[in-house]
Amino acid sequence: LEICLDHGASSALHNFVLKGGGVISGIKPAQVSLVSSAGMVIQTQNLILADGGVVYHQDGLYNRTSDARVRVFEDDSLDERKHDEGLDEGRPLFTTKALVPAQVRELWGGDDEVIGEKLRDLYVWKESIKPRVVVFPAVPVAQLGQP
Repeated sequence: LEICLDHGASSALHNFVLKGGGVISGIKPAQVSLVSSAGMVIQTQNLILADGGVVYHQDGLYNRTSDARVRVFEDDSLDERKHDEGLDEGRPLFTTKALVPAQVRELWGGDDEVIGEKLRDLYVWKESIKPRVVVFPAVPVAQLGQP
Protein backbone atom coordinates (compact mmCIF):
# COMPACT_ATOMS: atom_id res chain seq x y z
CA LEU A 1 0.00 0.00 0.00
CA GLU A 2 1.39 3.38 -0.96
CA ILE A 3 -0.26 6.68 -0.20
CA CYS A 4 0.26 9.51 -2.67
CA LEU A 5 3.79 10.90 -2.26
CA ASP A 6 5.06 7.54 -0.92
CA HIS A 7 4.35 6.18 -4.39
CA GLY A 8 5.89 9.21 -6.10
CA ALA A 9 9.04 8.71 -4.00
CA SER A 10 9.10 4.97 -4.86
CA SER A 11 8.93 3.84 -1.21
CA ALA A 12 7.81 0.27 -1.98
CA LEU A 13 10.52 -0.20 -4.58
CA HIS A 14 13.28 1.15 -2.32
CA ASN A 15 12.10 -0.99 0.63
CA PHE A 16 12.06 -4.06 -1.60
CA VAL A 17 15.65 -3.42 -2.71
CA LEU A 18 16.89 -2.50 0.80
CA LYS A 19 15.47 -5.72 2.25
CA GLY A 20 17.17 -7.80 -0.42
CA GLY A 21 14.19 -8.36 -2.68
CA GLY A 22 14.89 -10.68 -5.55
CA VAL A 23 18.08 -11.89 -3.83
CA ILE A 24 17.10 -13.07 -0.34
CA SER A 25 14.67 -15.97 -0.21
CA GLY A 26 11.23 -14.93 1.01
CA ILE A 27 11.45 -11.29 -0.12
CA LYS A 28 9.03 -11.30 -3.05
CA PRO A 29 7.49 -8.56 -5.21
CA ALA A 30 3.87 -7.60 -4.58
CA GLN A 31 1.00 -9.62 -6.00
CA VAL A 32 -1.34 -6.64 -5.51
CA SER A 33 -0.38 -3.01 -5.01
CA LEU A 34 -2.78 -0.28 -3.89
CA VAL A 35 -2.09 3.40 -4.46
CA SER A 36 -4.38 5.99 -2.90
CA SER A 37 -3.67 9.61 -3.71
CA ALA A 38 -4.75 13.19 -4.08
CA GLY A 39 -3.22 14.26 -7.36
CA MET A 40 -0.82 11.39 -8.18
CA VAL A 41 -0.88 9.04 -11.17
CA ILE A 42 0.64 5.55 -11.34
CA GLN A 43 4.40 5.85 -11.78
CA THR A 44 5.21 2.56 -13.52
CA GLN A 45 8.93 2.97 -12.81
CA ASN A 46 8.15 2.95 -9.05
CA LEU A 47 6.20 -0.34 -9.00
CA ILE A 48 7.53 -3.66 -7.78
CA LEU A 49 5.06 -6.30 -8.96
CA ALA A 50 5.23 -10.06 -9.44
CA ASP A 51 4.66 -11.42 -12.94
CA GLY A 52 0.91 -10.96 -13.45
CA GLY A 53 0.71 -8.65 -10.41
CA VAL A 54 -1.83 -5.84 -10.48
CA VAL A 55 -1.84 -2.26 -9.19
CA TYR A 56 -5.07 -0.43 -8.37
CA HIS A 57 -5.09 3.35 -8.05
CA GLN A 58 -7.74 5.78 -6.83
CA ASP A 59 -7.14 9.50 -6.85
CA GLY A 60 -9.43 11.39 -4.50
CA LEU A 61 -8.47 14.92 -5.52
CA TYR A 62 -10.88 15.16 -8.41
CA ASN A 63 -12.38 11.66 -8.14
CA ARG A 64 -11.84 11.21 -11.85
CA THR A 65 -8.62 9.23 -11.88
CA SER A 66 -9.11 5.52 -11.38
CA ASP A 67 -6.53 3.22 -12.89
CA ALA A 68 -5.52 -0.43 -12.78
CA ARG A 69 -2.59 -2.09 -14.51
CA VAL A 70 -1.30 -5.66 -14.77
CA ARG A 71 2.37 -6.59 -15.17
CA VAL A 72 2.86 -8.25 -18.54
CA PHE A 73 5.87 -10.56 -18.30
CA GLU A 74 6.17 -11.47 -21.97
CA ASP A 75 6.70 -7.79 -22.85
CA ASP A 76 9.39 -7.21 -20.21
CA SER A 77 12.68 -5.82 -21.41
CA LEU A 78 14.77 -6.72 -18.34
CA ASP A 79 16.89 -9.19 -20.32
CA GLU A 80 18.05 -6.33 -22.53
CA ARG A 81 19.22 -4.22 -19.59
CA LYS A 82 22.83 -3.98 -18.55
CA HIS A 83 23.64 -5.42 -15.13
CA ASP A 84 25.13 -2.13 -13.93
CA GLU A 85 22.05 -0.14 -14.84
CA GLY A 86 20.64 1.39 -11.66
CA LEU A 87 17.07 1.82 -10.49
CA ASP A 88 17.43 5.58 -10.73
CA GLU A 89 17.32 5.54 -14.52
CA GLY A 90 13.65 6.56 -14.34
CA ARG A 91 12.62 3.73 -16.64
CA PRO A 92 10.07 1.08 -15.64
CA LEU A 93 11.47 -2.28 -14.56
CA PHE A 94 8.71 -4.02 -16.51
CA THR A 95 5.79 -3.43 -18.84
CA THR A 96 2.19 -2.98 -17.67
CA LYS A 97 -1.12 -3.23 -19.46
CA ALA A 98 -4.01 -0.94 -18.49
CA LEU A 99 -7.27 -2.56 -17.41
CA VAL A 100 -10.48 -1.08 -18.80
CA PRO A 101 -13.17 -0.40 -16.17
CA ALA A 102 -16.03 -2.88 -16.32
CA GLN A 103 -18.41 -0.39 -14.77
CA VAL A 104 -18.51 3.25 -13.65
CA ARG A 105 -21.38 4.47 -11.48
CA GLU A 106 -22.03 7.86 -10.00
CA LEU A 107 -23.41 7.57 -6.49
CA TRP A 108 -27.08 8.41 -6.03
CA GLY A 109 -27.48 8.58 -9.79
CA GLY A 110 -25.43 11.78 -9.94
CA ASP A 111 -28.35 13.77 -8.51
CA ASP A 112 -26.77 16.99 -7.15
CA GLU A 113 -29.49 17.56 -4.57
CA VAL A 114 -29.28 14.05 -3.12
CA ILE A 115 -25.46 14.08 -3.16
CA GLY A 116 -25.44 17.41 -1.31
CA GLU A 117 -27.87 16.09 1.29
CA LYS A 118 -25.96 12.81 1.85
CA LEU A 119 -22.46 14.31 1.93
CA ARG A 120 -23.09 17.74 3.44
CA ASP A 121 -21.49 16.94 6.79
CA LEU A 122 -18.79 14.60 5.48
CA TYR A 123 -16.71 16.72 3.13
CA VAL A 124 -16.86 19.60 0.70
CA TRP A 125 -17.77 18.60 -2.83
CA LYS A 126 -18.36 20.40 -6.09
CA GLU A 127 -21.08 19.62 -8.59
CA SER A 128 -18.39 19.02 -11.22
CA ILE A 129 -16.73 16.41 -8.97
CA LYS A 130 -19.41 13.86 -8.18
CA PRO A 131 -18.58 10.77 -6.11
CA ARG A 132 -18.42 7.60 -8.18
CA VAL A 133 -17.46 3.96 -8.02
CA VAL A 134 -15.22 2.39 -10.66
CA VAL A 135 -15.21 -1.41 -10.96
CA PHE A 136 -12.36 -3.15 -12.77
CA PRO A 137 -12.55 -6.69 -14.12
CA ALA A 138 -11.35 -9.55 -11.89
CA VAL A 139 -7.70 -10.48 -12.33
CA PRO A 140 -6.22 -13.80 -11.12
CA VAL A 141 -3.83 -13.31 -8.19
CA ALA A 142 -0.23 -13.55 -9.36
CA GLN A 143 1.54 -16.71 -8.25
CA LEU A 144 4.90 -16.29 -6.57
CA GLY A 145 7.78 -18.66 -7.24
CA GLN A 146 8.68 -21.22 -4.59
CA PRO A 147 11.50 -20.24 -2.21
